[in-house]
Amino acid sequence: MNQERERWIYWNKALYGYTIIDNEQLANDRLVITFVNGKVTKWGQQTLTDDIMESSQKSAQAYAEAFKK
Repeated sequence: MNQERERWIYWNKALYGYTIIDNEQLANDRLVITFVNGKVTKWGQQTLTDDIMESSQKSAQAYAEAFKK
């Protein structure tokens, strides 16, 4: 959770061989729900790659705004 949004993540346990693994990144069926000001703004199967891309875009935007000043 950050100041701009709240995110809920649901996933099922995965079965690898004879072992049940409860791991968000290994799950085949993740559901990510993003709330902004208490309203759903995005939902679906969002991955760690999507989070990294969002963070990179925010960093690039912050650098661009700082460079303008």
